[in-house]
Amino acid sequence: MTKNLLLTLAIFMLTLSCNRTQKEVILTFADGKPELVYETKQINGEKQRVAEEMFYNSGKVRYKRGFKDDKPYGVWEYYYESGNLFAKADFTNSTIGENWVFYYENGDKIFADDLEIKIVEITKDRMPITVEGIDGESAKQCQFYASYKLRSEGYFKGNAKEGEWIYYFENGNKQAQGSFINNISNGEHIIYHENGNVYYKGMYENGTRVGEWEFYNDKGQKVAVKQFGEQQK
Repeated sequence: MTKNLLLTLAIFMLTLSCNRTQKEVILTFADGKPELVYETKQINGEKQRVAEEMFYNSGKVRYKRGFKDDKPYGVWEYYYESGNLFAKADFTNSTIGENWVFYYENGDKIFADDLEIKIVEITKDRMPITVEGIDGESAKQCQFYASYKLRSEGYFKGNAKEGEWIYYFENGNKQAQGSFINNISNGEHIIYHENGNVYYKGMYENGTRVGEWEFYNDKGQKVAVKQFGEQQK
């Protein structure tokens, strides 16, 4: 009876040991904090990576990823440094992920639920940097910095820009904004200094600058005015 109990206990401990995962620090920051951590498990006598976490220097999670047979697997999650979720996708049956969902840093969804998400450009470590939400012939396109910060957003109709496009510095301030009709600049366009103040602004008409354009220094002071179109003549 005692031998059977000991044998059962030994088998249980062996099974528990085989199922146990271990964490291994792969990369560290200059101050010694972990940057990349693998979660490994003994499978068929071999150590395999089953998950990994990347961290910001603040200690907050940058992303969480799962693996099976050393290939992407399960739901992957990406986080802003604030701790809010940036994106998630299921890599169980796809090398570029399925069922992608993207969020602005305030928590709002970047793409509506009824749009078809297309990953246009992705890095070698599977970080999406150009994404489109497609609705028939029109599509909302967003580009992202490596920090997950929004780089640009706007709409295409067919292959042409249509409507307002906005570009951002990595600090979150606007870099430029303007409207397009069939890929041609129309209406007001504004370019910004990196601190958020206007650099210059004016109107386009069918791709041509018209009217009065104003120029400012980075302190917000107007430094020049130039006339275009008939006024220029």
